[in-house]
Amino acid sequence: MFVLLSIFMTLPVFLLLGSAAPNAVSFIESAALVFGLGGLGIISTYRRPRDLKPRFMFVLTVSSWFLIALLSALPFFLSDVGISLADAFFESTSGITTTGATVFSGLDTMDKDLLLWRSILHWIGGIGIIGMFVAVLPFLRVGGMRLFATESSEWTDKALPRMKTLSRGLLLVYFTFSTTAVLTYWLSGMTLFDAFNHGLSSIST
Repeated sequence: MFVLLSIFMTLPVFLLLGSAAPNAVSFIESAALVFGLGGLGIISTYRRPRDLKPRFMFVLTVSSWFLIALLSALPFFLSDVGISLADAFFESTSGITTTGATVFSGLDTMDKDLLLWRSILHWIGGIGIIGMFVAVLPFLRVGGMRLFATESSEWTDKALPRMKTLSRGLLLVYFTFSTTAVLTYWLSGMTLFDAFNHGLSSIST
């Protein structure tokens, strides 16, 4: 998960080809740190039995949400805009919860790489919220999600594969809608950069 987040952190640099990414160093440093943490997590759990109990899945989902918000704040905090860690955390939390609140003023003149990172966080938050409900609702036995509710001994063998299948389907639909939104904005006359930002931000809500 953290490895994937680190890849997302490099997107503003590569998509803007560096020239329009004045905070490229902060993004690369943040991505390297997050990638290192993700690598340590993979190494520490490699070849260990994955007997994932429902309670553990619930705690993992909630704690992961907090950690993603905290780590996503690094590009803002390390950038040249000079905001505090609290403001950076507020900005990233606002992004992944798709609330749209911001500590920045003058978004029209904001550095393009940071503006793009805000949009990416909104996009991550949109699919993340769906994923969280997929992980949490089975424990509450809500509606159709009862299909995923099993005895704890059957969780890893039965419920987890079904959740993976559902997650892949949701991701495919989400990606398709996102692509459609970006193309629609672009064909309506927006620049590709603006269309990309608006597409990612609007589809998440």
